[in-house]
Amino acid sequence: MAETRPIAAPPNTTLLSAARGGDANAIEQLLLPHEPTLRAVCRGMLGRREDAEDAVQETFLRALRGLESFRGEASLKTWLVKIAVHVCAARQKKYPLESSLEESVTPLSTPSPERMVVRQALLTEALATLSAPRRVALLLKAEGWTLEEIGQAQGWSAARVKVELFRARTALEKWAQKKADEEARV
Repeated sequence: MAETRPIAAPPNTTLLSAARGGDANAIEQLLLPHEPTLRAVCRGMLGRREDAEDAVQETFLRALRGLESFRGEASLKTWLVKIAVHVCAARQKKYPLESSLEESVTPLSTPSPERMVVRQALLTEALATLSAPRRVALLLKAEGWTLEEIGQAQGWSAARVKVELFRARTALEKWAQKKADEEARV
């Protein structure tokens, strides 16, 4: 049975008020705990580490500018992920994801920096085959989010999250099979 966690509680109102007032320490306490999740989502959507870092910074800037409008109806984490998804979608329109993967990849028997780069390139290529909403759902699930949390972030029911995750996994399996067939022909 899937582990159920409560959906994250709204941030401390005192901390939120201090952050809205420009208190740098309060801002740090509110935003920085969410940086790893934002980085994972942005990296999964954009592919390159540098692009993801830029997107996370842009997410934080937009969050700071919009902190007054944060109503607390969703968790701060959910609100930040929605901002990050919008930032990444805008970046993807401006700079489409490019795959730097070579046509032929020969697996190595021991891990090496080169193999890790190839794995990351393959992961980026595979994730790029998914629609942005499915990619986000899959990345959030990989980050440990519950179906309810993902649904809240995406505006979906928990049942739809299950369906979208299933479709994402199925699409990735088809991509992997196609890749294996291509390599077998080489």
